[in-house]
Amino acid sequence: MPINGFGAGHVIVCLFLSNDNKVLVSAEWAGQQTDKHLSLWSWGANSYGQLGNGTQEDVLKPREITPFPIPDFPILITGGGGHTLILTEKHQIWLCGSNNKGQLGLGTTSDVAVPTLVAKIQDESVVVVTGGWDFSMAVTATGRLYSWGSNAFGQLGSSDRGKLSPLPAFVPISPTFHVTSVAAGMRHAVAITDSGQVFTWGHGKRGQLGILIEGEIPDKLHTPHPVRLPEDVKQILTVVAGSYHTGVNTGAGVLYIWGCNRFGQTTQNPGSVQCVPTPYQLDKSYFGDQPVAKLTSGWTHLLAVTKDGSIYSWGRADYGQLGRSHDQSCDWVPCKLDLDPPVHPHAICCGSEHNLVISESGDLLSWGWNEHGICGTENEINVHVPYRIQLPPDTQLKLIGCGAGHSFMMTDYRKPLDYVHLL
Repeated sequence: MPINGFGAGHVIVCLFLSNDNKVLVSAEWAGQQTDKHLSLWSWGANSYGQLGNGTQEDVLKPREITPFPIPDFPILITGGGGHTLILTEKHQIWLCGSNNKGQLGLGTTSDVAVPTLVAKIQDESVVVVTGGWDFSMAVTATGRLYSWGSNAFGQLGSSDRGKLSPLPAFVPISPTFHVTSVAAGMRHAVAITDSGQVFTWGHGKRGQLGILIEGEIPDKLHTPHPVRLPEDVKQILTVVAGSYHTGVNTGAGVLYIWGCNRFGQTTQNPGSVQCVPTPYQLDKSYFGDQPVAKLTSGWTHLLAVTKDGSIYSWGRADYGQLGRSHDQSCDWVPCKLDLDPPVHPHAICCGSEHNLVISESGDLLSWGWNEHGICGTENEINVHVPYRIQLPPDTQLKLIGCGAGHSFMMTDYRKPLDYVHLL
């Protein structure tokens, strides 16, 4: 039966924030088997089956996937250009959607409309997954990095895998480094190690790799190369990747961005600066002199959550990506979202040009590009001011996730999420 207008049946990387804005990366769940009260919902573009509901039809508002599509608890949902990655509590990866370059890691190039287990690395304990336009990556608990899908621009981090690889393969960065996280842009990637070192590879023509070779911006790099950050940067909390830009958030809550500046992604005037080929430190005054607790990125815009729970946005604006009124195509000055009541997000994530937020009160907000119903408003009109998506009664939001043009949420009918504070 449809519930309160929702059809029957169902963010990167998306991190949770506690009330004091500590970063949360996991959750505890009761029971050993999938809880019958958990529901997985999806909406937006679905040409390749990326919504995981067994069809290839777009969905304009949250629709439940029934039955619950995997035998485990999702703890992270993200996506690429037309595919979805679901990481579970048992540290396995389930994927669906576009597979023309082998980005589902199943050894084939046929699209799949329901979540399917990646068998190649099921014996590994995966802790992070990310999706680019047509490739995917995963990090294991032992610090090993795997990649699969398109390699046309070197985005798989290996020079000997041809133009595509339909099965996950190990990416050797260095025998002395263990990878802790990774982010995929459109056709490039960025990883951090346990020593705080940042590596990039893939497409580089817009400066998104943060590296100069003999004074020149490389067109592409097939293997991971280290990015030089200031010596006083000892810890990296988060890495993000847009279509042609890259960013990091340091342990001090200071941001560095580099790459394409066409829409002011680096907080410099795009009228005078089009490309920033090496890491550029953002002025803390843009964020009220508050440390940044969480950084997330779309293709051409960025969102930052400061320690006091404020959300700042900058970059491309013409689809409503910034969540605030703006009469130009972009805004290179980060500005605080003036929301009533204040949101203080528990979770936040970006698609290519849209955003999802779980507020402190448990509301789900969306804004930005809304073609295919990505924002869940039941229409395709772009959303310039955060919109509260109506949830089924007596539910608690557990998880949100975005692909480029599609969205997910997981709800529970019984009790709030028990967050695990790891920092």
